[in-house]
Amino acid sequence: MENPILIREIKLRLRTRKLIAAMILRFAFLGFFFLLMLLSHIGKGILAVVLSEALLLLLFSSGTIFASFSGESNRRDLLSLSLTRLSSFSIFWGKFLGASLYNSFIIFLSALAIIIISLLDKKLHIQSLIFAHLGLIIISFASSVIGLAFSNLGGFKGAFLAYIVIFLLIGSVIIPGPALTRIDNHEVKSLISKIALHANPFVMLSRSLGKIDIMRTQYLYQVADPVVGPGFTYPDWRYVAFLYLLVSILIFTSSYLVFIRRKYND
Repeated sequence: MENPILIREIKLRLRTRKLIAAMILRFAFLGFFFLLMLLSHIGKGILAVVLSEALLLLLFSSGTIFASFSGESNRRDLLSLSLTRLSSFSIFWGKFLGASLYNSFIIFLSALAIIIISLLDKKLHIQSLIFAHLGLIIISFASSVIGLAFSNLGGFKGAFLAYIVIFLLIGSVIIPGPALTRIDNHEVKSLISKIALHANPFVMLSRSLGKIDIMRTQYLYQVADPVVGPGFTYPDWRYVAFLYLLVSILIFTSSYLVFIRRKYND
């Protein structure tokens, strides 16, 4: 069944100037992040590309969704739509999907390019590339619902808290380091290490590409050692992806319920 909200949002974002500006901005940041991955020796080749995409999606997906649902003009738009005969879910889901259009383009174009390269280079396993891009879709959705959840707060405060959560996920294998050096209990350290490895999106993506030991790359070996330490075990990336998806669906559902409650309160 057609969703008029989704169609409207797509038409707005497919306007030539807006589309070109959005894609240039994203590809510029993608190139910058790729350079950072190479300089920091975290990854190279396909791994560096996938990790750069993940960083781009984590930062842009949350901000895009937050901007679409927060702010007075967007709130008024949602309120006026809620007075129509459209169902609340059609409005909510259409707005969410429409705001995700540009980031979806990035994933699609990247997947297309990498799959074409894999057909030319037999060393690349297409199955691993498909798994990695499924991981990217989940990461983009997770980042989006984080922005969605904090859009209820609106303004600078909401955006700031959304990005705090994003940076905690990215830095989960580094941030607890100073505190862990003061903890003597081995079981507590082990628990924190497991949580850090499960929470980190880069760990999940690197393992989806194969048995890549990302925590033993030159940079991460130095800065993440207090958290993961010697003798750790990587979590199954499929299990982590499932957890990401499950938590994201729960957050999305909660945000939708808040939207419905606000609709009837208004």
